Amino acid sequence: MNFAQILLTSEIKERICSNLNFLDARNFRDAFNLSSLKSPISIDDTDQQILLLKGVNALTIEAYSLIQNFGSRKACIIAAQTGQIKLIQLLIESTFNPQFINEPDLNGDYPLICASFRGYFEIVHFLLICGANPNLLNLQNESALFCSARNGFLSIVQLLINFQADLTLRNSKGETPLIVASGNGHFQVVNFLIREGSSIEESDQIGNTPLIWAVRNNHQNVVQLLISKGARINRINNIGITALMVAARNGYFEMVQFLLKSGADKTIVNRVGKTAWNLARENGHSQVANLFEEENLTEIADLLKASQKSNRS
Repeated sequence: MNFAQILLTSEIKERICSNLNFLDARNFRDAFNLSSLKSPISIDDTDQQILLLKGVNALTIEAYSLIQNFGSRKACIIAAQTGQIKLIQLLIESTFNPQFINEPDLNGDYPLICASFRGYFEIVHFLLICGANPNLLNLQNESALFCSARNGFLSIVQLLINFQADLTLRNSKGETPLIVASGNGHFQVVNFLIREGSSIEESDQIGNTPLIWAVRNNHQNVVQLLISKGARINRINNIGITALMVAARNGYFEMVQFLLKSGADKTIVNRVGKTAWNLARENGHSQVANLFEEENLTEIADLLKASQKSNRS
């Protein structure tokens, strides 16, 4: 039986834990008769060789070193950031009180948020089972759900929702998980969040909806999805900007084409009286501007045909 296995027993825990959260260097040495272990703070190459000869595996040595240098809380965050699930398991199982997983470090980071941001599904699952709170917020006011949604980790988003992650939380910019997923073009995540009840009309502090964010970053498949789910195509943000204006200003030819065909109103003006056509022209997007002009010609032609037909009758 190796040290990692022995460490799981309560007897050994009592012998090597100095308190609820930290392994104590002296107790660690005494418990396993490691009197030659020189440093109580870090383990150098010689110490590691001694420990290995005593039957202590490398994983346990790393856990011990991390705890002595940073404490259980930061050690767990480091392990979560680097995807080391076995190390996290060892860190949690070696303390009587694993609630340090719900305590932030000085940077406001939590193990669950770090693992969710990097897409470590097994670590996220393990932490949730161990009692990690899915709705804790970092310094940007973002939960683990924001981090996984932003990076498109669908399986982690689904897992967090199963563990009661809150869909309605907002970050420091007023964004919801659906907004950040839409803005980053994660079709499957967006579709799942909508099915789970996320509002497609919620907006950030500037009034930008998921649709406007998806248009802004030219994610046409997400735009199509949002419109098919009922997103208001002519919704205006707090400064009078519509999705069509955003697409025109950025020169997104195919996006403008799609929005016009989907019923976007090209006559809406922003706070300074500019239409989407004006914004396209001002930013040098002549091909996009031509779309509006062609649209106008088509409408005039249709009106003439309708008028002629009416006169005949």
